[in-house]
Amino acid sequence: MKKFTVLLALAVISFTAISQDQELTNKKGVPILPESGDWCVSIDATPFLNYFGGFFSDAGATAPYWGFTAQNPSAITGKYVVSNKMAYRATVLLGVDRITSKSSNWTDPDKIDKEIESALSIGLLAGIERYTNVNSRLRGIYGLQAGVEKHPYYGENPFYSGTLSDPYIISGSYSYLNGDDNDFDKKVSGGNTWSIKAGVFVGAEYFFAPKISLSGKFGYGLSFFTQAKQTVTPSENSGLDEYEIPGSSCGISLSPCTSGSLVMSIYF
Repeated sequence: MKKFTVLLALAVISFTAISQDQELTNKKGVPILPESGDWCVSIDATPFLNYFGGFFSDAGATAPYWGFTAQNPSAITGKYVVSNKMAYRATVLLGVDRITSKSSNWTDPDKIDKEIESALSIGLLAGIERYTNVNSRLRGIYGLQAGVEKHPYYGENPFYSGTLSDPYIISGSYSYLNGDDNDFDKKVSGGNTWSIKAGVFVGAEYFFAPKISLSGKFGYGLSFFTQAKQTVTPSENSGLDEYEIPGSSCGISLSPCTSGSLVMSIYF
């Protein structure tokens, strides 16, 4: 019985060693998993899933698209594969808005009032990603990352009245130009929120084709943030003084970072 146990243990160790050396390939011998030295580009897979799902609905399929707006910025992640157990990663967050709204002036309908909003969300995160069960199409992922983000002000429009289009603005800069009398022109700028973030994440990645995968993850992070003040500038001819709306004091939050979307990664 003792000899049998020793032989069984040796067989398990030998099988494990052999399996670790074997490369996972498809029927044509093409490697499925990324290899050391590969690069990767990852992006939200939701637009692709919606596109293919449209074939089975009455609405039909629409071409995939990503928002990249200041309120809902999109993220693009790049990776460099160090080994079959680790990769370096960097994520760029980007969203831009430039909105111009025109409407008839309330005192002279033949003249046009104009509202202009411009806003930018941007961020950069870098970290390390590690893998478990590295010889299977399905593998666990975990790691850590840190970086900085900037998001524009979102809240009440300080100039809102029944004649303006929206009681809320998403803006790094907002201007109101009165078509009848420039004494009513106004501008607000600032109010951006800056944050420094660091956190950990865990999830899973599945390779449905050679070096092409879908993944999802859950994270938990620490964030240090502050909101800048806003500057409100009336027209020079209005007789009113420029004034400031104070920003928030610095704050710290510890919270989960969840995402309902899947990420598609292509390694090359």
